Amino acid sequence: MIPTKVLYINYIYQKGHLNFDRIHIDALIKQADDVKIVLHQKIAEQLPYPRERYALIIPSWLDHDSPNGFINRLFYLATLLYLKIRLPFNDYNKVILSSMEEISLGLISLCRNKHIVCHDNARNWGRGIKGFFLRLIARKNSFIVFNSNMAEPFRKNGPCYHIISHGCVHPYTLDNIDEFLPIDLSHYDTVILHPSNRPNEQFINTLKESASFQEFLATNNILLILRSLKPQENISNNIIYINHYLTFLHYKALFLKSDIILMAYPDDFTYRVSGVSFECVANNKLLLIKKNAALSYCRNYYNYDPIFSDIAQLQERIAYLKNNNNARCIVNSTDLTPDYTQLLLS
Repeated sequence: MIPTKVLYINYIYQKGHLNFDRIHIDALIKQADDVKIVLHQKIAEQLPYPRERYALIIPSWLDHDSPNGFINRLFYLATLLYLKIRLPFNDYNKVILSSMEEISLGLISLCRNKHIVCHDNARNWGRGIKGFFLRLIARKNSFIVFNSNMAEPFRKNGPCYHIISHGCVHPYTLDNIDEFLPIDLSHYDTVILHPSNRPNEQFINTLKESASFQEFLATNNILLILRSLKPQENISNNIIYINHYLTFLHYKALFLKSDIILMAYPDDFTYRVSGVSFECVANNKLLLIKKNAALSYCRNYYNYDPIFSDIAQLQERIAYLKNNNNARCIVNSTDLTPDYTQLLLS
């Protein structure tokens, strides 16, 4: 272990980042001498760390996650002020923020020389007020990105950055899977799941309107499951929507039962990675991806090309995976474990 005192903070209340925080906290605990963490109370309650691991638990009255960005930002500012008053930052050699919102962190910086994980921030370099605060933050801090594609805007704009893998969740296990399935899958030979409820709507609409694709699914007895935040009518027996909220148990059962995971993200999905792609590696799931430069890294994870450009290529890829038992993921969770060694030594 490297003799370094690390403070790991997630000041933003995000249910969807629970697995990410666990992956990176576990990696740091193995690589650094002393790691303390700061998380929101409702997140801390779902993680396995003892109370003495926490430098501070953010109280539940500061939890807020709504569609209103302005209200969220007020809670971020209140949380940062709470942390600035309560935490002895000088006691730590390294301070890592596992997420950020540019304006709030630009106004209340906590301390200098932080290492800040960028999820969806890199595209904001040229965007008005967020770009201004991102440049302000960059003067006295460094950033963490997950691959060379994400690092491109940082190379162009000059701040210090580290490339550290996103990492994988622990493989999913679930007894009595069929009891937790939200829909009956027993009548289909192949199940394809699009886990994200924010897909590339234009491409999804072309799928739904394609008679040849509908015929392909029906002929091969394939079910395509889509998720949506808005009420959507099922297209046919072979393309159905899940409009309601899925508990993690329901989601896990559906993920494990699916034969192929489909990712068709919007065109503005740039300088990011997909957590779903790392779920696929952890659970050895076959993956197909609508062409997007941000997701080209997934080509390194499979012994086939998972990326397609149009419906015709999608059908070809599905047929290939159905008929080729050798198609598989060629990396595992250990290969993608976050490595903080260079950051801790810097």
